Amino acid sequence: MSTPYLSARGRLAGTRIAAGAAISVDEAASAALPGAPGRIVTTQWLDRLIRATLGGRLTAAALLRFGDSCYYLPARRELALILRESQADRRAHLIERYDCDDFAYAIKGEMTAHAYDTGELRYGLCVGLAWGRFDWMTSEAHAVNWAVTSDESVWFIEPMTDDIYPFERCLGGVGLLLV
Repeated sequence: MSTPYLSARGRLAGTRIAAGAAISVDEAASAALPGAPGRIVTTQWLDRLIRATLGGRLTAAALLRFGDSCYYLPARRELALILRESQADRRAHLIERYDCDDFAYAIKGEMTAHAYDTGELRYGLCVGLAWGRFDWMTSEAHAVNWAVTSDESVWFIEPMTDDIYPFERCLGGVGLLLV
């Protein structure tokens, strides 16, 4: 039995938002007002924001890892539109085979594919993976996605449902943040 949303190479191939729905790098760079759709930030700026926002929720040995030098901060609406089209939450949860970390990797992959498919973005979306404790889960540690939006807000995304939560819903114990 084949799964309709996987191509032969295993790349998630669900419906994508048309390229015109994204904000171009030039438009993002010229957006000077806080909360304006899309903007570009450096890794150093992002590191300072994350440490200031999540400081008390990070473990003493927390690792923050950034793979690139700059990131595109989408508007919250843009993030929600991409998640609405996501296919990752349509899979069944399978313990140890396709569980929270696998859902989170799939969402990160879809965000990367969206930035690539859009064509106008020179930088990847500021959406990554995090491990920590959250008030909507009963487990001690849980893998989720995190994002920073153009209004400089930090959000957590439950990858199994695509729900977006404010950072205050994090109970702490965040030991790893990747983007």
